[in-house]
Amino acid sequence: MPVPESGRRVRFGVFEADLRSGELYKQGLKIKLQDQPFQILALLLERPGELVTRQELRDRLWSADTFVDFDVGLNTAVRRLRDALGDDAETPRFIETLHRRGYRFLAPVHWESESMAAQAAPGADAKTAPHAGQAPTGRHGKRQIRLAWIAVAPMVALLVAFAVPPVRHVFLPSGAARIQSIAVLPLENLSGDPGQEYFADGMTDALITHLARIGPLRVISRTSVMPYKAARKPLAQIARELNVDAIVEGSVVRSGNRVRINAELFQSVPERQLWANAYERNMADVLALEDEVARAVAAEIQIKLTPQERARLDAERPVQPAAYEAYLRGRYFWNLRTVDGVKKSVAYFQEAIQDDPNSPLPYAGLADAYNIMGFGVIHLMDSNEAGPKAVAAADKALALDDSLAEAHTALAFALHRFEGDWAGAEREYRWAIQLNANYALAHMWYGHFLFEVRRTKEACDEFDRARDLDPINPNVAQWLADCLVEGDRFDQAISLLQKTIEFDPNQPNIRWALGDLYERQGKYPEAIQQYEKGGEVNGRDSYMLALLASAHAASGNSAEAVKLLREMKRREGKENPYLFALVYARMGRTEEALRYLEKAYAEHSWGMILLRQEWRFDPLRSDPRFQNLLRRLNYPEIPESK
Repeated sequence: MPVPESGRRVRFGVFEADLRSGELYKQGLKIKLQDQPFQILALLLERPGELVTRQELRDRLWSADTFVDFDVGLNTAVRRLRDALGDDAETPRFIETLHRRGYRFLAPVHWESESMAAQAAPGADAKTAPHAGQAPTGRHGKRQIRLAWIAVAPMVALLVAFAVPPVRHVFLPSGAARIQSIAVLPLENLSGDPGQEYFADGMTDALITHLARIGPLRVISRTSVMPYKAARKPLAQIARELNVDAIVEGSVVRSGNRVRINAELFQSVPERQLWANAYERNMADVLALEDEVARAVAAEIQIKLTPQERARLDAERPVQPAAYEAYLRGRYFWNLRTVDGVKKSVAYFQEAIQDDPNSPLPYAGLADAYNIMGFGVIHLMDSNEAGPKAVAAADKALALDDSLAEAHTALAFALHRFEGDWAGAEREYRWAIQLNANYALAHMWYGHFLFEVRRTKEACDEFDRARDLDPINPNVAQWLADCLVEGDRFDQAISLLQKTIEFDPNQPNIRWALGDLYERQGKYPEAIQQYEKGGEVNGRDSYMLALLASAHAASGNSAEAVKLLREMKRREGKENPYLFALVYARMGRTEEALRYLEKAYAEHSWGMILLRQEWRFDPLRSDPRFQNLLRRLNYPEIPESK
């Protein structure tokens, strides 16, 4: 259909496109759309109902001297266009895919000039009717296409992914602004098998880890990018929310013993694609594959690697495919931070160690698992058992590779939480951060350490750094709230936690932190409500029951507090001395509280490390027996840094 010369504005459905200015509107409101997706739309609108081939789109979008992985770039641009239109590839209203050939615009099109108005739709005349051998259109035909596609999609995804040889050339527009921060969005799983999600997530995590080794670059942590998995948000919006200059996105596909990553780099301001490339290796060389992508990104954003950074990126050893796959499964389940997830992670880390005892990664993962099993919300193992196991696993990882920041952090946590080795823990935290300044978990746990030794300003600085790297991690928000409380800014702390809950209501520790603030203010009904809501997510474990008992005791309902203590004992099969002491302190029963604290000290109870900062023990602090306990815990008296 010829395009009217008198106007370049075209309407379809509730949309209007201005082909001169490159602007798209929906019901009068401008929609943000990058240039390449808009150019695709323009070509489709100029030929509604007709096949627009992939080669025609390539000629329109990329000049002959541009070197880019065309398939990756085109697929991404079409996906962005569909996102802007709210269209679906499976049940299209606007853009139909003709597999391996091109695309067809389906909706009626109305040009601005009424005298030359034309309306085109599939099947409107002989010119647009399907020819023999073309894919059928119409409701019945489209359903046939969808059913056929569902049947062959996994096979086609693999064939397409591996049919195109890896491209080694890149394209960087001149005048690109300096990029100092980046986020890697979850890689799309193109295997056609939902059971391979762990592999795509694991490769995302690994790519983040490899990029994070580049010192001058701020890399957003896994916790803050995973919520964007399958999110239909413009890249510019994601970049604003994560406060980064650039976004890496792409896909991963595995077929047998081969792995292929398609990756693209987008700059947020101005919005443009900087680079697209594809990488393929054997599974045994998967770590080298991840390093290759990381080095390519560093080169494109003009980050100069130090000799140490280059050496770390070049030093990756081959892996045993089965062992690495088990490790990725372990990390996938560990990152769920659930009771069942942590149990499964231990089994997979142990399987990976059995398959490849010389790989440091599963030992580091195992140390992380034992740490959270012995301390905190997920309490699956006595600290006397968890601590030595965590230390042993971390030591083994470091014996195999002492450059692993994750292993140094896991060792620091175990020394800090389980062994009370304050000097050793600080040494390991600082070494981890020196090795990988982008490791948010190291900053967060080091902040915990500093908070407990009363170096509050340094602690809050570490939490601020963790927030820069992991801006939507609820655990970071929890500790930043504690910093606000230290400055008597309770209202701001409560507001921060309330906003965190709005973003993710299924975080029990944030519920409990909010309840803790309410309890400190004497708002007992509000505190009880938050404690119970946290229990709905995590179950009625001993910690949650102790918090409830504390609030009831402080409100004057000692009978309910005693009832909850009995439930705690039934659930654990024994009395948890630290938690019992906490409740008795709130009930004003000093002798029982001190007796249970002595028992907790003798048993190395996981909560004793928090004794110095736990406000519920404030009524006991003047007692010489309590002060004696604090001395025996050997808290270091280190002055605030200036």
